[in-house]
Amino acid sequence: MTRLLAVVLAALLLAIPAPAHARTLVLFGDSVPADPPLRDYVASELGSSGHTDCPTSGDNYGVRTAEGLGLQAQDFSCSGATSPSVVSLLANRDFSQQVDRALTSAALDGDTARVLITVGFNDLYQGGTPDNFVAAMIPQIERIHDAAPNARVQIVGYPTITDGDDICVVNTDRVVRVHAPAVAHWERQAQHMQAELAAATGVEFVDLKESTRGRHMCAPDELRHWSAIIDDGPTNLPFHLNAHGHRHVAEVIARS
Repeated sequence: MTRLLAVVLAALLLAIPAPAHARTLVLFGDSVPADPPLRDYVASELGSSGHTDCPTSGDNYGVRTAEGLGLQAQDFSCSGATSPSVVSLLANRDFSQQVDRALTSAALDGDTARVLITVGFNDLYQGGTPDNFVAAMIPQIERIHDAAPNARVQIVGYPTITDGDDICVVNTDRVVRVHAPAVAHWERQAQHMQAELAAATGVEFVDLKESTRGRHMCAPDELRHWSAIIDDGPTNLPFHLNAHGHRHVAEVIARS
């Protein structure tokens, strides 16, 4: 009887289908998608805590998009990231290292449904050029494609940051503007080279400029998606997407 019971149980176990692997969304990029709380970012850079070198937010637009699409988020984004064509001011910030980590952890595979990438702005103020950015990033997109052949790969652009050629260093109960045409130029360059990279690799470019028009860092609280340097709105990092911005970007990606 014991042997019969064992045979029956074994047969039942064989009949139970193996659990399906979770479909995933993999996020790559710089501090805009990473969006770590400021204290975590500072602690990681100073080496004064147990945080990893690349802390991230559990509520950034990659995580929000994954939740909206019913996918499991895997976040490899890292503050200060640049393309491999630039030596970052911060150590270990080469985009290729994010892809290395994803491959080592087997995060990119046949169950990867979506890949989001936002990177490029950091190249421009560190001497990078659009042509070098595109040339250096093409092999990284190819690595991602090879490892995750079923994934829909999207290069997510930056939202509207500047107000014309102005930035706002303060946006609280008062607004302090500074004329900064170089920042506006970098913003335009980043948009152009991200779109060029998408075209060169046959992936999608998610253009956020139109839907964030008028929601720049100088906009009033109820409209602002990008924080000022000193800002009393809901934000983790100064001069980055705020909570409203992350929510909006996730909605745009989910609808795309």
